[in-house]
Amino acid sequence: MDYRFDWHHPVDAPFIKELTTELLDHIELAATGLSQTRIEQRGRDYQEVAGQLLSALYRASVTLSHVPVAVAIPLTQRQYSLSGAHRGKIPFSYEYAIKLKGRLLQLGWIVVSQEGEVGRSTRFTAAGTLAMKFQQIGLQWLPSELIPAEKLVVLRDYKPLTSGQTKSKRKRPKVDVPVPETNEVGKYRQNLYKYGSSGKFVGKKQPGVTGTQPKAS
Repeated sequence: MDYRFDWHHPVDAPFIKELTTELLDHIELAATGLSQTRIEQRGRDYQEVAGQLLSALYRASVTLSHVPVAVAIPLTQRQYSLSGAHRGKIPFSYEYAIKLKGRLLQLGWIVVSQEGEVGRSTRFTAAGTLAMKFQQIGLQWLPSELIPAEKLVVLRDYKPLTSGQTKSKRKRPKVDVPVPETNEVGKYRQNLYKYGSSGKFVGKKQPGVTGTQPKAS
């Protein structure tokens, strides 16, 4: 299954840091009129987005099934929310992500796997020297990042219709709804947290339970 690039857990490994540095060496950044503080913050932001893109491409290229999958990169600004305040949107800069995607294509590090329709995602796979690098590294055991237990169970529903609206469910946005504090929910949280802390995941995010598992659009 193809996953959106921000759904993959970032890889905290030297080879990703090296590739991130190499990729950013090909990004031209103007410094005119910017304070030193702003320049440094922009550099950190670019590193974060580049590291996430490369991590996603690595995880999609080196899998337990030995069958590479594609990474979805949404191409429209409305799918991004830098503040991270909107669940379901990408918590990175749209400008930086698109610029890095373009540079990856120019370097031959990725190729288009499947063109997206207008307003949807395009799928990419690692290619060239990047794909070769990933295959040489192979599948590595990577520790999972533990998510707080209270955030492991999420309940979502379609936004209620307001007066006069007639949209079908599929055309309405999804919103978070309160999770009932029942014994069953408590057991789900405990089991998921225990399972996530057991170290049984190879380069995967700690699992969670949600009413509507997202899919790359």
